[in-house]
Amino acid sequence: MITTTPIFRLINYVPIGIILSSSAFAETVGLFFEKNINQIQFAASDVKAALEKKNYTVETLPLSSLKNSYANKRVVIALFTDEAVRSHLDEEVFTNLPKMRQQAFGIRTTDTPQKTYWVMGGDPNGAMYGGLQLAEDISSNGFSGTWNSEDTPAILRRGIKLNLPFDKNSATYGKSKASAANNSIHNVWDMSFWTTWFDEMARNRYNVISIWSNHPFTSMIKMVDSRRYRFRRKG
Repeated sequence: MITTTPIFRLINYVPIGIILSSSAFAETVGLFFEKNINQIQFAASDVKAALEKKNYTVETLPLSSLKNSYANKRVVIALFTDEAVRSHLDEEVFTNLPKMRQQAFGIRTTDTPQKTYWVMGGDPNGAMYGGLQLAEDISSNGFSGTWNSEDTPAILRRGIKLNLPFDKNSATYGKSKASAANNSIHNVWDMSFWTTWFDEMARNRYNVISIWSNHPFTSMIKMVDSRRYRFRRKG
């Protein structure tokens, strides 16, 4: 008796083999940065996410472990003055960069001994902005290009104004329970709201927030409802 395998079983098996083989050969990229600098760590997380979306395997490594013997592609995010970076780059790379002011950054690409993308900031904020720029470039154009650019902000303080719906006892927000402000009160007491807000501000290069609210007096005390009282005219 001759037995056959139903065709639908073969169809189910083939894509699985393709997925496993493609993930098994994912290229590894080394991401070098100082983990104790919060701004750089934040930018590195965006670079890592952008690379992983392009199917790269990313290993995060301390800047002190940066060596030419590392065989894979590299991304290095560091301060312009960091000796660990200067010892691996020609002095010409640094002289061709503009003066590294506050929040400024430069991105350079070298091909030997392996392809490396260098993000150098004039200060931690500049290194962060440079890392965020590289993450955007990877998301838009992949990880095979060559980037040699720099940026210095013309305005150091770039802000957003926020009308804060602080408390329902603040009378200015109106009587309607369906108002946008009243519906948003619970958000401003949630720390994740502020974390997300500030992260998105950084990604869009904002660094100042101006918070406006009503006088807090009515939110600090419990007011007596005046409708409970009746006033009589004398005489």
